[in-house]
Amino acid sequence: MNVQSTFYAINPATGATLPHPHRAWDQTELDRALDAAADARAALRDAPRRQVATLLRSIAEHLDASRDVITRVMDEETALGLARCNFELDRTRVQAAAFAELVESSAYRAPTFDEGGTTYSAPDLRRLLQPLGTVAVFGASNFPLAFGVAGGDVVSALAARCPVVVKGHPGHPGTSALVADVVRSALRESGLPDGAHSSMVGGSLELSQALVADDRVDAVGFTGSFQGGMALAAVAAARPRPIPVYAEMGSLNPVVMTPESLRADPCTRAQQLADSVLSGWGQFCTRPGVILVPEGDADSLRAALVNAFASAAPHPMLTASLVARLDAEIEALKRQSSISVEQADRGRGLGFPATLITCSAAEFVTDSRLRAEFFGPVTCLVSVRDAEQTIECLRAIGGSLTGTLHASSPSDEWVATVWPVLEEQCGRLVYNGVPTGVSVSPAQQHGGPFPATNHPASTSVGLAAYERFMRPVAYQGVPDELLPSDLRLRPTEARAGGLDDSPGRLR
Repeated sequence: MNVQSTFYAINPATGATLPHPHRAWDQTELDRALDAAADARAALRDAPRRQVATLLRSIAEHLDASRDVITRVMDEETALGLARCNFELDRTRVQAAAFAELVESSAYRAPTFDEGGTTYSAPDLRRLLQPLGTVAVFGASNFPLAFGVAGGDVVSALAARCPVVVKGHPGHPGTSALVADVVRSALRESGLPDGAHSSMVGGSLELSQALVADDRVDAVGFTGSFQGGMALAAVAAARPRPIPVYAEMGSLNPVVMTPESLRADPCTRAQQLADSVLSGWGQFCTRPGVILVPEGDADSLRAALVNAFASAAPHPMLTASLVARLDAEIEALKRQSSISVEQADRGRGLGFPATLITCSAAEFVTDSRLRAEFFGPVTCLVSVRDAEQTIECLRAIGGSLTGTLHASSPSDEWVATVWPVLEEQCGRLVYNGVPTGVSVSPAQQHGGPFPATNHPASTSVGLAAYERFMRPVAYQGVPDELLPSDLRLRPTEARAGGLDDSPGRLR
């Protein structure tokens, strides 16, 4: 029998250990969760769409009903502030409800028909998305709710009719436990088995790897560091039956300033950028990590950013490990005399100062330390000679979740040169705005080319996120009795009469 270990969360505002003990998961608990998911798989797959929608709506309703206790504990464990905690709860509630609406639509499984005769002697082919199977989800530190136990990865997998086993982040175990209770209540209300969702916190790195390596797992959703995502992807690839790992990893999110963009109102532009860098105290995956600015404007923008950083109230980081890592990375850069590092007040608790790094384009391209993701209130201001040197820097960065361009006009000569490169390397393009703030929308794309993610065609935010956990199946010449109900109705019949949604006809 495995011995359960106990751990405690930390209040980032004070650095004090919170008094509530939490039990870390072990191999016995992991096996129990995976067995329960396997038992729930058929029931979730065969449930009528209205039952799955009921589950998702119930999650949204129970989150709202438990708002006060969830946000209080979340603020205690993260020091994010009640306003941010309530905002994130609303986002999490809204995305669960949005997936409920999606599940009820006839298009969500993408039924596609070719009834013969449209190509050379084609057979009757019909295509439908089917669930992949059990999904392992790794919760993120920076969004305890939106990327947590009932976050986007989880509700998108449930919408795809996949059981979920969640490895909650150890930085906010109390929050994770409360949200797990919410999901359990929603499962009971919907009549779906408890094994459709399991949540565990703490545990060792070896157990995280064991979760991904287990043959009862069919896909993985991960949000975190580049090193963590690649390590789990390697475990999944080494299995006798490899599985997909949808990993959202580090991103620099470059911002390109054209020569004319700063001339009209440089202070407003600088404040806009500073607010974006410091939003969430730099702990957003869409934080602008690199600002590429023409040499003639670099000094004025640097001075404005330093002033904006100095006037911002310092805020604690989420975990002590994030502070230690940033301290080590920035101290290494300070030892190189050609690179400028300017820092504001550190604050108290798990504090880290707002930090501006300034360097030349040549230094940025040659020194890989400058192209690391500083996950915190840090950005790197890079002075560039022209549009061609800007592209050289963008090529050195590689793939990002976002790319932002500030220009006085779309006809600016820099735009024609730089925009196609941003389009090629980024998942979401922003014009004269900031990349922070990711809306949950059918049109959202929260993913990008490597190294931002390892599956650039997928998104972890927005209604398309469920497609990661489904696979297309084609049915050729199959009689109606064997077809899933979404494929039994021809398009003309579907428009005329709709879809029978009884359990026996939806598979």
